[in-house]
Amino acid sequence: MVFMNKYIDSLKTMDGNYCYPRKSPDTGESLEDGVFIAQKNAELLVENLKIAHEIVEVLIVPFLVSDLKHYELLWYETNVGIVDGPTQILKYNEKNCLPQEVLDKLSPGLRVNKEDFSSFITFLEDYFASMRTMTFKDDSDFAHELWKQNPRVYYEFS
Repeated sequence: MVFMNKYIDSLKTMDGNYCYPRKSPDTGESLEDGVFIAQKNAELLVENLKIAHEIVEVLIVPFLVSDLKHYELLWYETNVGIVDGPTQILKYNEKNCLPQEVLDKLSPGLRVNKEDFSSFITFLEDYFASMRTMTFKDDSDFAHELWKQNPRVYYEFS
């Protein structure tokens, strides 16, 4: 996924992101800082992909961040995979007891045909627009408390 890295690396250098120290689990030595990319910077990914007219495989994982903690929003993540067959937006199983705003506004992923650029861009635009409207009030108490402390969503991409 070399193509994705060139887009993400440019986003990591922008203002407004949240950097956190990382350590090697084996040796304990300091590693390069991790970066959670701010919502406004993450949305630039879509614009950069439009300019390049490129479809990339990507896992987008949102986080809520406070001064000392971060919380991975597992049910809010999404994954784009490239396929040879028809484009398909994946649906959540409604029996999974997910927060209603997740069921109403998000999809766990997209399987996009390698030639279906417009569906790819629309899916990403819709995802980030929906994430801007989330309240996280039906998520865990911890997530809701973090949201009240710092009402911003950050993202990791892989």
